[in-house]
Amino acid sequence: MTTSPHTGPGTIGIIGAGKSGVAIARLALDAGYTVKIASSGPARQTALMTDIVAPGAIAVDTAYVGAGTGIL
Repeated sequence: MTTSPHTGPGTIGIIGAGKSGVAIARLALDAGYTVKIASSGPARQTALMTDIVAPGAIAVDTAYVGAGTGIL
């Protein structure tokens, strides 16, 4: 099995957009990661909150938060 060298931060998926999830999202964004975040509601509702408290995080539905992420 061969692996490609890691050239930089990847994508992190976070399930839960409460205080802890948002804090982790902000830290990961500051570290250069792409962040996908999901909560129990639809992505459009999650985006209303995360656009303010974690700008740059991508709100997705829970079913899709793990797709393409290196860390979940």
